[in-house]
Amino acid sequence: ALQISIGFMPIKNRKRQDGVIERLKAHLAEVSLVTFGAYGDMATVSGVRSNVVNETPRLDAAKKILSALQHKQ
Repeated sequence: ALQISIGFMPIKNRKRQDGVIERLKAHLAEVSLVTFGAYGDMATVSGVRSNVVNETPRLDAAKKILSALQHKQ
């Protein structure tokens, strides 16, 4: 199973009486799918939204915009 690795920089924390540090505010730098994540089974990918694997949404959107602009000229 894939896990999630989350890269962040803590901005505001709170240490509870039991010693657990709560992240109240953080800057999210990256989110990655990995084989062995920093948080282990606590951040496991349990499903996917689509079974389309070879889709490039940003590239496809850019091609549509470019095509529309070319047809307007």
